[in-house]
Amino acid sequence: MPREISAASFPMPASYSNHLETDLPLVVTIKEATRLLSIGRTTLYKLMSERNVTTVRIGGASRILRSSLDEYVKRTAI
Repeated sequence: MPREISAASFPMPASYSNHLETDLPLVVTIKEATRLLSIGRTTLYKLMSERNVTTVRIGGASRILRSSLDEYVKRTAI
């Protein structure tokens, strides 16, 4: 009979637990990203083409890593 493994057997890194505590999505849509950054769609596509934010393809849809948006804001902060 297989041994049952609990989630406690695999502790998560602190960065994951912080993410789960705030309940933020790992990826966001283009529309969500424009609202989060308060920018237009064309500006976001420019950021994507310049690789200032990280995009992933899920199925046929482009998504943006939420962490890359946070990093972009930190890099460009005055």
